[in-house]
Amino acid sequence: MISIAMTTFDTSGHVTIMDTSKCNFGKKPARVSRSATLDGGAVITHSGVSHGDRIFTLDCRINEAQETVINYIHENATSVLIACSEGVFLGAISDLETYEGKLKATILIKSKEN
Repeated sequence: MISIAMTTFDTSGHVTIMDTSKCNFGKKPARVSRSATLDGGAVITHSGVSHGDRIFTLDCRINEAQETVINYIHENATSVLIACSEGVFLGAISDLETYEGKLKATILIKSKEN
């Protein structure tokens, strides 16, 4: 189950999607860089892992009412709250496609909420 809601109060700005079988809640990439050194070696800098580097992709079935709400949220909200099995995240919908009862969306994560 995944829930998407606008960050501002709006009674029309919340949707819960039950079919998350093809949803990907995002890899957890590390902020790692490697630089070559003059002696032929390398220096690796590891600056940790940040939820702000994650991307959630949704590929699921939705009904007509859910399609109406998700399109409304996409058109009217700058930021959204996403609740899933991993917690609650603040992010933005960067790409949305709805057709024939299917939803494909990309959500860029800004942070994990406590």
